[in-house]
Amino acid sequence: MGLESAVERPAFEIKNPIPQEASSGFRQARHFETIALGSTHGVDPSPKTGLLLTDRYRLIEDIDPAHPGRTFHAEDIASSMRVTVQVLHGEPAALEQIEQEADRNRSALHPNFVRVVAVEHAKNFSFVVL
Repeated sequence: MGLESAVERPAFEIKNPIPQEASSGFRQARHFETIALGSTHGVDPSPKTGLLLTDRYRLIEDIDPAHPGRTFHAEDIASSMRVTVQVLHGEPAALEQIEQEADRNRSALHPNFVRVVAVEHAKNFSFVVL
């Protein structure tokens, strides 16, 4: 067996995805299972309202229904303050840069600047508390 025989064989078999007609004339339905790909194996990593993040921030309301799971009104249980939680998904290097920007922002006091309270990490995502 040389290289020629390996090239002649197909690497995979293509099957017809169209259902074949049964003897009664109706098409038989084929059921396909959809699986999620990625590291979460189908688990939605986005937080939902009512969740308590890092035992401190309780998510009260999703601010933007067009993009659910990204920005929330929340309550800081330790200080009883209303805060905004911005959920971040991304590479660790990008999240590190956001944390550095937040540290620089904390030292700048100006009425037109948004105050960064904290940058926290949960199991599947990071978030900024404003």
